[in-house]
Amino acid sequence: MGVKGLQSFVEGCVPGACEPVRLADLAESFKIKRPGETPCLVVDAPCCIRFWYTPQRWVQGGQWKEYLQSLDNFLRRLADVGLHLVFFFDGSTQQPKRQEWARRRHQNSREISCIFRHIQQTGQQPLDNMSVIPSGLCSFTRAALQALGAEVIRTTREADYEVAEFARSKNCIGILGQDTDYLVYDTVPYLSINSLDLETLTTVMYVRGRLCEHLRIRISDLPVLACLMGNDVVDQKRGAYFRRRCASPGEPPVAAVARYLRKVPASPASLEQLERELFGDEACGQLQAVVAGYTLAGLSSPWLPANMQASLGHGTVSSMDGGCKASLCTDVEFLQLAQQQGHQLYKLLVLGELDVSNSLEDPAATGLPPAGLLYRPVRQHIYGLLLGIKPVDGEIRHVKEWIVYPGNDLREPELIAPLPLDMPGGTLEARSLWQPAAEKDAEHVAEWRLRTFLACFGLSGHQSAMVALQSGHTALCCLLGYMATQIDTFYLEDVKALLAQALRLKEMDAQRLARLPEVVVDARAVHLGALAVRGLHTMLTVNSASGKPLPKSCIMPWELFDGHLFQHKYQQAHRGAPSLDLLDGQGDLHCVFEDLLKVITSISSLKSADGRLKTREHMSHDRPRGLNTRPRAQAHRGSRERGGLMGSGGQDLRSGARGGEGEWRGGSGEWRGGRGGRGAEGEWRGGSGE
Repeated sequence: MGVKGLQSFVEGCVPGACEPVRLADLAESFKIKRPGETPCLVVDAPCCIRFWYTPQRWVQGGQWKEYLQSLDNFLRRLADVGLHLVFFFDGSTQQPKRQEWARRRHQNSREISCIFRHIQQTGQQPLDNMSVIPSGLCSFTRAALQALGAEVIRTTREADYEVAEFARSKNCIGILGQDTDYLVYDTVPYLSINSLDLETLTTVMYVRGRLCEHLRIRISDLPVLACLMGNDVVDQKRGAYFRRRCASPGEPPVAAVARYLRKVPASPASLEQLERELFGDEACGQLQAVVAGYTLAGLSSPWLPANMQASLGHGTVSSMDGGCKASLCTDVEFLQLAQQQGHQLYKLLVLGELDVSNSLEDPAATGLPPAGLLYRPVRQHIYGLLLGIKPVDGEIRHVKEWIVYPGNDLREPELIAPLPLDMPGGTLEARSLWQPAAEKDAEHVAEWRLRTFLACFGLSGHQSAMVALQSGHTALCCLLGYMATQIDTFYLEDVKALLAQALRLKEMDAQRLARLPEVVVDARAVHLGALAVRGLHTMLTVNSASGKPLPKSCIMPWELFDGHLFQHKYQQAHRGAPSLDLLDGQGDLHCVFEDLLKVITSISSLKSADGRLKTREHMSHDRPRGLNTRPRAQAHRGSRERGGLMGSGGQDLRSGARGGEGEWRGGSGEWRGGRGGRGAEGEWRGGSGE
């Protein structure tokens, strides 16, 4: 959660609470106390991603090979001192935190708008104080760590409770992260990732006991302190008046709240009274739930009633488990199979919801859709495969989507219906794809897995061409083919640039990629790169749902995409460079390039009347502000053709983005959201940046 104001208070006001430590010394001390055992350090991975992502060109879509090298270096350095690392990743966002999640996503959207204005005005990447991590970085980090041999645990809810519980139960030497919640939990020491020096392996340990000594409160009082200060569940504004009333002139709010707590008996009745002061008539046991959520299994809290204490030992405090008990699937065996295929599938079946955060997408983009809408038909096919399309108890099972895109206010989830797969000869159920009934059926099922994979992208008619390709080339052609059929302003030059950079990427290591010269940053290329990476992220889920017809490794961005290399190839392609120049004169790649281009062109014929992708000649020659590298796409303000963003099976995203009356206008870059499953209305006009 993170407790408002606690980090700065500990660092600036509590002597001895920030203790410099060497990880090697902590490891050695553990070995002396517990001979024969390996010291374990728990890592809250989402807290560490900004520390790990060291490539400088963050705005261009991700320098993925450089990032992979950064992770490998991190693992090697900590292994040098004999530490075993366990990485935790979040599952779902808990319902009580959804409002704060939405607030942060809206803030991210405003920051992204500022980033694109800067790019358009200067042709340069903004300073790092405006940085936004590349699309899908958390999911791809998890896959990268697994590929590098690390132990990774994905929780079904937010990870902080399970990190604290695991670290305490396994006698770990500490928790590495950057979240003041780890000061509140009664668990092992909390170590700062922001203060970690990889060369010396020194960092700062926040000493919970010294904080309590300074405040003259007990460790069991810290959860109540967190509530009164404000966290991701209890809005800081709720306690503002309370804190002002407690504080003396010049007294830090944390100290004032602690002084108040020292006078209050630690009891359930006192906690109820505090809740009434904070919430008034809205009081409904929220503080109890938050305090319980901070109290680890096997421990107790004097602030909680006896009936709640009993549930703590099982870690089943209701309002802290994601707030969703109604599973879309009650078949235990099917759920187990889904979990083996991929955590995302299990989460969809159990929670019935999906959230996707911001991408580096230009809200004023001319003709380019947001990724959340572009890949919605694919997600709907996944839902159809997992849940079926027939009503259950008279109702279609919808998935609750929390997807960030312009015009979505995120006040409530959008209810998205599953779509059937358009496959000649019918479909196989997910269970049969994941676990063939007999060994003799394995070859037959392998064919159906690929057919299902392609059908999720609306490409059922192209299996014969795909079968002949290497797995990585299949993934690439599927992605680019889908983009070509869905985006009206996806040009031949865009295809060539994405294709050329993927082929060249295979032969370039991280050092060589880092040495590529700087180029003027093109805003449209940044948006296209984000769409491509988000497409790979979506493809991973499709691959799992289809029974993994492709090796997971071939879908990873470090195999298929590099943001800075793409900027080079994009600008070459839009200047009309020959294919051989796009491949840096590598003649051995030219035949492969032409063969893959033919496959993608054949897919794009589904959209184009003459079977060809549009070329640069179909674009106007107006220049974006501050840049001279690309003509703008022509905005059709009058009557618009009806092509552009069609879901497979003929579904028009313009009428389905909110389940009813929304419209995506690809020609002008306008999204007009109408009424949908949640009865909300919204309007985004990308062309004017509103």
